[in-house]
Amino acid sequence: MKTTLIALTTFAISMNAMASQASYSFVPVDQSVYSNLCVVAAQQGIETAKTKFADFSHNTLCNGMKIGKFARKYNTIAQEVAPAAIKMVAADEKPESQLCVKAAEQGIETLGLSRWKMNDLYCNGQSIKKFVKSYSIK
Repeated sequence: MKTTLIALTTFAISMNAMASQASYSFVPVDQSVYSNLCVVAAQQGIETAKTKFADFSHNTLCNGMKIGKFARKYNTIAQEVAPAAIKMVAADEKPESQLCVKAAEQGIETLGLSRWKMNDLYCNGQSIKKFVKSYSIK
């Protein structure tokens, strides 16, 4: 009985390992903008797809999934590549620019600002919360 249990456990673990190492190859079914958009989102990520395609919409469906979910599921580049080292430099000496750098380097909570003041603070055209989430160093 013990031998059977060990054999089944080993088999289950090995099958799980093989399933997690699946690699995908994406080929557009036609040359439509939307097929190519889905392929780029899967291979290079949603941000690249946004910049490359003027027709980008979060409502685009790829294999029956919204494009964001599709890109998260199949984008292996983002998972394999180590995050790039980012050095934050304020564009000018304005207090707002300094706050953006401090928030990215030390965390948004270190600013000591009320929620209402944070809603009015933008960094590189993004809300400070989104900016910190994208570029946080800590």
